[in-house]
Amino acid sequence: QKTQKKMKAAQGLFLVLVVVLCSVSLAKATFPSSVKASTAFKQSPVGYTPSKYQTGWFDTKLDHFDFTNNATFKMRYLYSWEFFKNSAEKPGPIFVYTGNEGDIVGFWENSGYWTNVMAPRHNALLLFPEHRYFGQSLPFGDQSLKGKNVGYLSTEQALADFGIFIHEFQKQHNLEKSPVIAFGGSYGGMLSAWFRMKYPQVVDGAIAASAPLVMYPGITSPYAFNEVVTNDFKNAKEGCAAAFKEGFDLLKELRTQTQYYQALKSELNLCSGVQSAADVDNIYNWISGAMGNMAMVDYPYASNLLGPVPASPVATGCEKLFEVWTQKQGSRFDRSNNPFLELLDRFFDAPSDLPKGNLLKALVAAVNVFYDYEGKATCNDVSGGGDGTDPWDYMACTEQVLPIASNGKTDIFWDQPWDLETFSKQCEEQWGTPSRPAWVPEHYGGWNYEQDFVMYSNIVFSQGNLDPWHIGGVTKTITGGKDLISFIMKGAAHHLDLRYPNKADPVDVTKGREVEDQYVTKWIQEARERKMASSR
Repeated sequence: QKTQKKMKAAQGLFLVLVVVLCSVSLAKATFPSSVKASTAFKQSPVGYTPSKYQTGWFDTKLDHFDFTNNATFKMRYLYSWEFFKNSAEKPGPIFVYTGNEGDIVGFWENSGYWTNVMAPRHNALLLFPEHRYFGQSLPFGDQSLKGKNVGYLSTEQALADFGIFIHEFQKQHNLEKSPVIAFGGSYGGMLSAWFRMKYPQVVDGAIAASAPLVMYPGITSPYAFNEVVTNDFKNAKEGCAAAFKEGFDLLKELRTQTQYYQALKSELNLCSGVQSAADVDNIYNWISGAMGNMAMVDYPYASNLLGPVPASPVATGCEKLFEVWTQKQGSRFDRSNNPFLELLDRFFDAPSDLPKGNLLKALVAAVNVFYDYEGKATCNDVSGGGDGTDPWDYMACTEQVLPIASNGKTDIFWDQPWDLETFSKQCEEQWGTPSRPAWVPEHYGGWNYEQDFVMYSNIVFSQGNLDPWHIGGVTKTITGGKDLISFIMKGAAHHLDLRYPNKADPVDVTKGREVEDQYVTKWIQEARERKMASSR
């Protein structure tokens, strides 16, 4: 299912010129002392409508690194001149979203802080180029993932698309003096940072929101992601994480209890029957996968990034869990007529004031806050869907190897360790190529980001402490470089700072946007002065 695949990815500043750089503690968000929450970045959500855009197409090379290959394809991009103001004395800035693993329209709609606030504030032109092989930017149409056709899908090719596109766009519209600021969230935030690193002649600064730039084998623990998910549910409501843990233990027991397979289907309202332990595994994966997604989009208001969810879906799911678990059980749940519930009673030692036997139904109800918040599904499809052949699966197999595992000790999930050898073998069987898990830190840096990134400049790395991906991000300001700023926003989920400001936003998110705006202002002014001086 697309929402579960997102999880694999899955998955965003200073007005003054002299700034004291601050290191960031993992325990709390730290901002420069001059930053205060401004009402300018905490607007009412009432009436929010994504700004209008137009669609364009750019002929980009299929392979930027093979001089004998002149093939091209059409890359889609969105743009808006609505707020742009430009003059010889004050060239207008260009804000570029580095499109990531999906249809570019969705990223426009979920970047309201930039499309509706920052663009008018800075009189900027907006450009949203679409990532090759996603959305409508398909080099070989519906055959793009077939055989060797997929081999042109990489971060290096995508960044070259963006760099050449912006350069040509500026030439075509006589905007060579315009400052260019890149921004993006999640994988798009990674691209934004790498864009500044690899194409500093094109990009003058970058905002990398919720970008897991160092979440690669040998750098970040594969167990850290699920530890954050566990803590999110633990902190949302007392006993919630423990209830999921008990339910997962029960599912593991039921893998070998074939006599209860039929009862599992009926009690959990599954779309298909349970025939094997693998089907029980699917139930577990369906529930645990939703928990990671719920943690990602744990925004303080209803949202639709991965699908419709209510405000604070983690807490809402926990409330739903206890609501269902503690329901008074009628004749339908009479233990004498329901061997499945009898097993639950024997296995699960619930607190004495709670009825036993409704737990798995409660877990399903909890995660349906994510899967079926609008109540449209007639049954629960836990099959996983899809055949593992989408463009992100290919990237996750080749260079975007972002390991996520669990151990049942620092988290509430089954003990499923990370096995690179098995992973790489499966990727080779699927795509005909082995994984290269060390390629990204070797190519872009990141083995020790405080050393590797020090030669770069003008990048803000923002993280939210509720977001499981933040543990793979740049979480410390890099003090040896110019304007390499990091902060962690308390109460924030996945790139919340890129979204349209909402009155429910945590204070730290408002402060984070203020930091980003101040640095963007600084970088724009610096770029204008440099580019204007070079033309004299």
